[in-house]
Amino acid sequence: MKIVNQASVVELGFIGGVALGARNPLEALQRLSHAMPMHSSHETFRVSIEEDQVHIHHTLAFQVDDESTHAVHVLLISMLQQLMRFTGLQSPLLRRVEMMPHPKAGLAHISKTFSDRLLPSKSGVLNVSIDLSVAQVPFQAVARDRTANPRVGQIQPLTEDRSLAASIRPVIAAMLHGGEPTIERIARAFGGSVRSLQRRLSDEGTSYSEQLDLVRRELALAHLNEGDVSLTDLSERLGYSAQSALTRAVRRLTGLTPSQLADDPRF
Repeated sequence: MKIVNQASVVELGFIGGVALGARNPLEALQRLSHAMPMHSSHETFRVSIEEDQVHIHHTLAFQVDDESTHAVHVLLISMLQQLMRFTGLQSPLLRRVEMMPHPKAGLAHISKTFSDRLLPSKSGVLNVSIDLSVAQVPFQAVARDRTANPRVGQIQPLTEDRSLAASIRPVIAAMLHGGEPTIERIARAFGGSVRSLQRRLSDEGTSYSEQLDLVRRELALAHLNEGDVSLTDLSERLGYSAQSALTRAVRRLTGLTPSQLADDPRF
């Protein structure tokens, strides 16, 4: 079974350019982790380092059947393995993979490709571990040269903010139109518990409510600058149940009413 070849990662456009513009797999994975919210609002791709292991955590923010989830996981681990091969190293390159098994075939049909490192995921979430020593091996020159095209230079530069807070803001923004996204929804999207999310945000000196306010403030300013947006429409776009709730929130955040804010040249 050969799902991903050396061209596949490059052909993913924005994501491919981000990944293969890096110097080694670890840098590529970290850049992907930050870029994913700009690429997709329905999935998360987190990368962390613990001792001598790189851990990759992938979740979908909506429910799909087990067979479809399995197909997504097979594609992702195939691409991860190919990314590691750009270093010139040979398999096995993934230390441990917890993934959704196929409802009928289980994991046996892909064991030849990924050896005995596959384990069924109890939660249905994809978790991959890679040795840090493998992830830090530089890419070969050929792999880097394959990304040399003008379009990669047009990608918006990635911010250096790799915090969890920076990662959840695009997810919050994507969910706002359907009503206020609760912390429970955000935690599910990131594949963790509410307590874990709160603790990590606290470690960064912030909170979920602060990030929600920040997203709403930025979106409110952007929409008000468009000019022809009603307060009712703005309330819906920002996930407020009523226009009065929007007015109170804007006054709390800026000291001004929405109409005053729209006319204030400072904003």
